[in-house]
Amino acid sequence: MPVVESEHVTISVEAPPAPPPAAYSLSISVSPTSGVAGETEFTVSGRLTADGEPVAGAKVELVVNGEVMDTTTTKDDGTYEFKVVFEEPGTYEVWAKASV
Repeated sequence: MPVVESEHVTISVEAPPAPPPAAYSLSISVSPTSGVAGETEFTVSGRLTADGEPVAGAKVELVVNGEVMDTTTTKDDGTYEFKVVFEEPGTYEVWAKASV
């Protein structure tokens, strides 16, 4: 019995598209917003999320006037907190930076 083959067809299979990068958000609040040098303890806190969900275990740096002052890790609910006493009077620019 003879063997008959069809024509050969090429099939192209691509990898699935990569998911879009997560939309990260890092909030910050300071309480109180003013105080007395060497006496007032400020609480700097916030929350890290990705696409609205908490990010646990991320490194967060507290930056004061452009210099890293302290480092912590986010909790299971994505929150972080720093306690700071400024020894010198002045105005301080404070922000948080997260590594994810």
